[in-house]
Amino acid sequence: MKGFEGMWTGWLVPFHATGSASAIRRSGGLGLFRGKERLVGIALAAAVACALALGGLALARDVAPEQAVLNVNSPINDLDPESAGLYRVTNKWAFLYLTGSLPGTLSSAEWQWRSGFGAANYWWLDASESDLYLFPKNEWARNWNPDEPVGPYNYLGMVVSLSDFQEWFWCGIPIYDRYHRFLGYGCHPEYGPRPENEGKLAPWMVAAIEQSRPNIWTVLGAMCILKRSEHLEVQPPCPDSEDAIRLRISGQYGSSCPSVQYNVLSSGPSIEIEGSISSGGDFCAMVVTTWSVDVDLGVLASGTYTVTTNFVDQESGSWGFDDTLTFDVSEAGIE
Repeated sequence: MKGFEGMWTGWLVPFHATGSASAIRRSGGLGLFRGKERLVGIALAAAVACALALGGLALARDVAPEQAVLNVNSPINDLDPESAGLYRVTNKWAFLYLTGSLPGTLSSAEWQWRSGFGAANYWWLDASESDLYLFPKNEWARNWNPDEPVGPYNYLGMVVSLSDFQEWFWCGIPIYDRYHRFLGYGCHPEYGPRPENEGKLAPWMVAAIEQSRPNIWTVLGAMCILKRSEHLEVQPPCPDSEDAIRLRISGQYGSSCPSVQYNVLSSGPSIEIEGSISSGGDFCAMVVTTWSVDVDLGVLASGTYTVTTNFVDQESGSWGFDDTLTFDVSEAGIE
């Protein structure tokens, strides 16, 4: 227990829990305490250990290990940086002020966007291969006036280059080796920008994106900017009775050559589609591949439509899904 006692000596000295600092060292740290004082020391040690454990759990942010490997090489949404209401930010200081990370200390503001705490909790996030999208959580759609130019005080959401974001918050930081020896300042090898680094999304960002996506889709769909669910997307997003409507169905498969088949079983207000997914050849790589198919729904009368899909993985059973999307078709010529 010598090492344990020595560790706690450092904590106890500043508090002058009992006796002098030299007495604590001579006694071996915790061995100094007697009776009630000993109990106080043990309680203090337990409290600090508990706090450290809870801190570790908080930093983990409930992220599954496999989520942390998602990187910017795989596009994970269909947002367009040129979409209505999106304001591109290219300056770090502007980003920190607009996100509410400043005023305050720069080190605190940077830490919030590295760890996912503070101001980072007030934004819905999504990402593509090259960009990070941010939407304020609190009644954000009401603050945008589509009749006015997009700017720092009139926007639906912000767009930031992923390489800029990673440069701002994952470079110029202290770097240590596996023995915790300081090596100097540089970019994080995993979360720093490509091509020198891996360009991965930090685990807290992956978790935040998964939680944010349904909220972003709901609001953008209601505003006729994006109408979609996890696997289904209607184009145009808010069609009228003169539009040729297309439904895009997308998913992933554990093979480099997925083969997708589907049938439209019913039409009208309730549209049912069944499909199957399988490997399209004998020499396919075992890698996760994104696929999509477009289903022409044609010109539909005004009204409310619900699309229900069921796709079955014919091989492993792991990549099938059920999904539902409801959308409205307005009467052409009526605002």
